[in-house]
Amino acid sequence: MTEDNNEVKDNNGILSFMIALVLVFALIAFLIFNFNNTNREFSKDDNKDKTKLALDKYSSISSKRDVLTNELIFFRDSKVDINNIEADKVLYVAYSNLSTEDRVVKGSVSEECYFSDSVNASNYPNDCFIEVIDKGLLEEQIRNYFSSKVNISYNNFAISSNQICYLEGNIYNCYLDKSTPDMINYNPISKYDSYEIDGDNLIVYSYLLTIRDAYDKTYETGIYSDSKATNKIDDLTYYENELNKIITQDTIAKLIDNYKDKISKYKTVFVKDNNNYVWYSTELIK
Repeated sequence: MTEDNNEVKDNNGILSFMIALVLVFALIAFLIFNFNNTNREFSKDDNKDKTKLALDKYSSISSKRDVLTNELIFFRDSKVDINNIEADKVLYVAYSNLSTEDRVVKGSVSEECYFSDSVNASNYPNDCFIEVIDKGLLEEQIRNYFSSKVNISYNNFAISSNQICYLEGNIYNCYLDKSTPDMINYNPISKYDSYEIDGDNLIVYSYLLTIRDAYDKTYETGIYSDSKATNKIDDLTYYENELNKIITQDTIAKLIDNYKDKISKYKTVFVKDNNNYVWYSTELIK
């Protein structure tokens, strides 16, 4: 009986050990599974955050247009960067990012208010329309948007086809001024594609094509691959029949996808500056 009891005890001990061993392995497997899943979730969240960042940064430049021509400011046939971007473009972009509270607007609009041979900044009528902007607010927006290495001179700049801002001390006064805009009769359209991060650089890739659907004695209507509408790749059949000449986010995506192999591709670099990614350059790569 003693030997039987000992054998039972030994068997029970082995069984208990095996159960404990299985539980330990199960616990380890559970912890590894949860660790991997947690890492995957963190990775997913991190990727979502980076994708959103890339989209936000792309959106901050994609719709900026010259107010006197309606051309895209950043997407050109030649590379534009902080060393060669025009001062008036930098100032206008900074202005466009101001809130309405940052701009003091007063006065009424009449024909007598526009700059002319007899009306200028020195004798501008007090009751005429004027927009007043603190230069310091523009400087703040430039720091938030552009690399700190951007070379900027604070000159006069246009904020619309009939408003010019003149620097007077530390204040920009924007008067009514009938300029002669040379507006383009074609429509460059760009769309975000992808991003990558290289050290402190956020690199965003996007596509661009141009629609020319207005009558012009010199140029044909059609779809063009470049920002200046000089290289025609198709007529307007797809744009008119399939998209009904409607420009929305959805139709832009379809338009870009339809011509992706034939159109321009751009690379935009944002550099990290004080924990904020700011614009550095945009260039044509295809």
